[in-house]
Amino acid sequence: MFKKLPINNLIRDICVCIFLSVFMVACHSGNVKSGDLAAFMQQQIARLGGHMNAITQVRTKQINCSWNSRADENGIQIFTNTNYFDAVDAFYRSLVGKPSIEKADSSGHTLIIYDVKRVGVMISYERAANFLHIILLKPQDI
Repeated sequence: MFKKLPINNLIRDICVCIFLSVFMVACHSGNVKSGDLAAFMQQQIARLGGHMNAITQVRTKQINCSWNSRADENGIQIFTNTNYFDAVDAFYRSLVGKPSIEKADSSGHTLIIYDVKRVGVMISYERAANFLHIILLKPQDI
């Protein structure tokens, strides 16, 4: 009735569950906001030194929702409900155009990345099963 899993797979699955649990707690412990997510993301792009002339000429639709965020001088992470993926995707496509990288798998996990050269900050957002994760990052000297 039950399929016996090799011990390595079991350990891996336990580690993944622990990681996801810690990750989700971290996601919900940030700065909670609600309102127009599109306007908030535009403000963050400007704060990080993005080329606002490239994005302020386009009128965008509001994305009214609540979100959690964590920011520092190098960037910001934003977490919201995965149901807003299409609105966020349409927002960035209207501002920046076609993504530099676009990957999706059969489970619905989608990753979109815009190169830093497009608006002066790296834009990344991914749809997972239970959340939408958005990252805005200023260029890094490595």
